[in-house]
Amino acid sequence: MNQVGEVTEVLESALTVVPATPKGSNSVFGVTGKQVAGDVVGATISVAQVQSSAIGDSLYHVVFLPGATAWAVINVTTGDTLAITPGDDTGFTSPVVDGFIATVTPAPNNPSLIHQLLRGSGLTGAADSLNMSSGDVSDSSGTVLLSNYVSPYDINNFNFQDNVQHDYLLRMLPNATEPAWAYAAGSPSSQAAFNVPWEVYDLGACTYQNPSDDVKMSIMVRDRDASGNYSFGDAVYIRRIPFASVAWGTPGIQSTDYNAANDDQTLGRFTLYTAARGSGPITYPLPGGRFRVRGGRLCAGDTFEFRTLPAGAAPGTIVGNDINKVRAVPNPYYAHSQYELTQFDRVMKFTNIPASRNVTLRIFNLAGDLVRTIRRSASAGDDMSRAEIIWDLNTDNRLPVGSGIYIYRVEAEGVGAKTDRIAVFVEKERLDNF
Repeated sequence: MNQVGEVTEVLESALTVVPATPKGSNSVFGVTGKQVAGDVVGATISVAQVQSSAIGDSLYHVVFLPGATAWAVINVTTGDTLAITPGDDTGFTSPVVDGFIATVTPAPNNPSLIHQLLRGSGLTGAADSLNMSSGDVSDSSGTVLLSNYVSPYDINNFNFQDNVQHDYLLRMLPNATEPAWAYAAGSPSSQAAFNVPWEVYDLGACTYQNPSDDVKMSIMVRDRDASGNYSFGDAVYIRRIPFASVAWGTPGIQSTDYNAANDDQTLGRFTLYTAARGSGPITYPLPGGRFRVRGGRLCAGDTFEFRTLPAGAAPGTIVGNDINKVRAVPNPYYAHSQYELTQFDRVMKFTNIPASRNVTLRIFNLAGDLVRTIRRSASAGDDMSRAEIIWDLNTDNRLPVGSGIYIYRVEAEGVGAKTDRIAVFVEKERLDNF
């Protein structure tokens, strides 16, 4: 009863019986994997363990097969091919095999990566690379910044409407010697009145290591400061018109002379700044450099690896990270616990949590509904260190739970998982305090 003599609506009460019919949980537990073969350009794999009884301790590969028309799921531990499923480079979701569903997702951006190639020979040879995808990293000389002019300056804001997802190589020249098209906001372009210090090569799709299909393409320049020459702050775009096909210097030429449909994509918004993102006149020579732009396409031969672990499994020999040592105390919780400092506190602890690992605790009711999720970040490097997770007997919506039996599942990254039961008996006053 509340103060006006009415029964307050709660999860349970003497007048409201909530039947709980056990059923399968609508929550799934996942693992992540990594790409182990093929060019790593930003694709990811996620694995949902949907049938816990079928999950074993096994290593798996998901492979985009030669011909790029099918994907295979392979149990590396046993050598068995579990499924071959038709698919393409737009991504892949496996059928349920060995209790899991694997999903490969392409790189989220196009372009997916931008690197400056360091050392090495030829067009794409490199001994190292500098990641410039964030848009705020200067080149290896520390004097120039290759970015775009729209904030935020990271890779998400490059105007790269390249549906074929080709790879490209931009080469910065010491001086402005290359003819280019003039920016025309989507209309046919004429030849720009000035040259640019850039050349660009289309490296094809899924053929980055094969130079036989590399083609030098033409560039378009946007004179953003209207200076009449190429300056810091001006933008260049890739036009999918081969450079060698253009009769540069011919009076009155238009881009539509070489592509009547005017449907070649304008790619890039690549903007050269000083290292401090300054604009204005350029003092030549520039430092030069090669900048690789990856399209992020999934390619035949791409292979992704992951490992599944049954509940309670702990790979390796580290005794300190034994997931089975996790305990809920007090269990059962009966109206109060010794950890509560005031009459308003409600505390149940989960002890022996591996402090060196990221841990997720999920609590479900008997109907299989997720009641509460609590995450704890790793806080120690010592695998023997222990920690606690505290549950205040509230749901994720900050409502108190009712009396009953609950299921908890604790997952420790790189260690394993444990599922067990807890009993909660809440006093009447607690249930009346919504």
